Parts: sequence; structure tokens; C-alpha cells
Amino acid sequence: MKGRGQIFRRDESGTVAVLMTVMLTAMLSLAALVVDLGHLTTVRSEIRKAAEAGAYAGARALGLPQGITDWNWDNAKATAVATVQQNFADRLSLGDFTSANVQVGFWDMTWDPRTEHDLLPTSTPAVLGKVAAVKVTVVKQQGGTGSSAPVAAYFASVMGIDSMGAKSSAVAMISPPTQIPYQDAFPFALPHTWVANHWKDTATFQVAANQHVDSGGQWTSFKSTDNSANYIDNLLMGTVTGDSISVGDPIYIQNGERASIYNVAQTQVGEVRYIPVVTDNFVNGAFTTVVAYVPFEITYVHGSGSDPYVEGRFKPGWVDPKANGAGGTPYFGGQLPPKLVQ
Repeated sequence: MKGRGQIFRRDESGTVAVLMTVMLTAMLSLAALVVDLGHLTTVRSEIRKAAEAGAYAGARALGLPQGITDWNWDNAKATAVATVQQNFADRLSLGDFTSANVQVGFWDMTWDPRTEHDLLPTSTPAVLGKVAAVKVTVVKQQGGTGSSAPVAAYFASVMGIDSMGAKSSAVAMISPPTQIPYQDAFPFALPHTWVANHWKDTATFQVAANQHVDSGGQWTSFKSTDNSANYIDNLLMGTVTGDSISVGDPIYIQNGERASIYNVAQTQVGEVRYIPVVTDNFVNGAFTTVVAYVPFEITYVHGSGSDPYVEGRFKPGWVDPKANGAGGTPYFGGQLPPKLVQ
């Protein structure tokens, strides 16, 4: 009996040893997998940051150097590529990143940003809610070479996992403002055709009441018919807050001259303000429709004599953080800061 008990004890020792070996192997495999998954998480963070930086920089370049009406798709793509190339992932330079993984086009504001989308073609008509954007995708995958090679698995190979894939996409949009706060607007209106023909000009020009200069503008009290000196002066100084003008809003075109306009406008020299662009052949003393905005830098005010005027220049590519709304309608030079939407 004693001999059999000893045999049983030896058998139990062998079983424990086997179990310990199996458990140790499992624990080591799990630990190896955790290490490699941690490394994969780090790489995914690196490529995500690279994709976001590229998309953001590309979006900023969409309106350069000539403003917004003609989106500079090539410049946006080249800028996105160059930005991604300055980054590293998995201890490798992304210097071999190419434009094959950069897409330019339009983001639809109705899309769910949690779902990946291809951008609409650059030929998409400019309509409200279709916003110019840049999409950058950084990939590390099986069969990839250079910086796109898969993420190596250093310890998980004991489980048959030699490498892992990683992918990150980012979309940044840039858009025209569709809503301008009163304090960011200048109470003159300009006809659409004249603006369309001149908004990229670098020379200064004149804006005046009663349409007596070539630009054909006239002063406006925006959505109110109030033409009191106090109200108009406050519009000029940008002290009327709490209201805004949207594309499609009717604004009231006033009659005649008002000398105080130019006296107050002299305090705004050096400011950049949006001038509403309205339908052609508008009528003084009536409402007309805002079709766009154009950023205008006030450079000089001539307030004396029979023909006073405000002189200034258009500012293509003006980025205004105070404006808001996501656009897509035709406009002239104004834009919102780039924004990551995915």
C-alpha cells in the first residue's frame, strides 16, 4: 500500500508540472500579446496624428493663394502629402507617403462622421451643405513596403502572429460662412456681377452711398428699415450685437446719402469687414436678397466734399473665426477656419 501511495504522489507531481508548464506558456503568450497590442495602439495613435495633421494642413491650403471661388485642389493635396511626410510611425519616417492616399472633394454635412465616407467629386455643384474637404489615409498593411509595411509583432509570433495592420483616416473641411454677425459686417451692399468680376483684384476701389462710384454700391440698414443716425453709426462701429445676416436673407437698401456714415467709417480704417453681396439691379428704398459675402479691408475714408467714399480692397482667402455656419454656396474670399470632421 505504501508503494502505491508513493506512486500516486509521483503521478500527481507530474500532473502539476504539466499544468504549470501549460499555464506558464499561456501566461507568457498573453503577456506577449499584450505587449504587441500596446505597441500596435501606439502606432495607430501615430498614424492617426499624421493623418489629422495632413488633412488639416491640406484644408488650409484649399483657398490659397487666390481665394475661395477656385478651390486649389492641387495645392491642398500637395500640402497634405508634405505634412504627412514630416511624421513618423512605428519608428519609421513617413517620408515615402504619396498622394495616392489623399483625396480631395466635398464633404456632405448630412453624413455621419462616425462612418467613413469617400469625398464627393471636385466637380460637385456648389450647394449649401457640400463643403470642400481633404481626406488623408495612412495605412500599414500586409504587403506594404517602407512606411506602409505592417506593424511587426515581436512576441506574439509564438502564437503565429507575425505582423499586424493599422489604418487611420481623417477628413478636414473648409467652408464659406453662411452667417455673418452684425458686428462683423459693413453696412454697404455691392451688386453680385461687379463683385464676381473684381473680387480677386489687388487694387483698392471705392464704395459709396447713392451708387455714385463704379462699384455701384449703396448703404444698407441690414434687416431693419431704421435709418436713424444712431442706429447706422452703431452698425458701422460694429456695436450692434445679437443679430446676423445669412445668405438668402432680405436686407433693406436705403436711399440717398448720409454724411455721418463717412465720419464714423473713418474710425474703422484698417479693419476687415464683410460687405453683403446682393442681386444685381437692386432698388433703393426696398429689400433685396443677400447672395454672398465679400471680405473688405478699409484703407481710407474720404468724408468731405460732394462725393464722399470709403476706399479699400477685397481680401481673398480671409479666415474669419467670428463668422459661423457651414456653406457651399458661391461666395468670394471669406472662409471659416479648417475643421476636422472625421
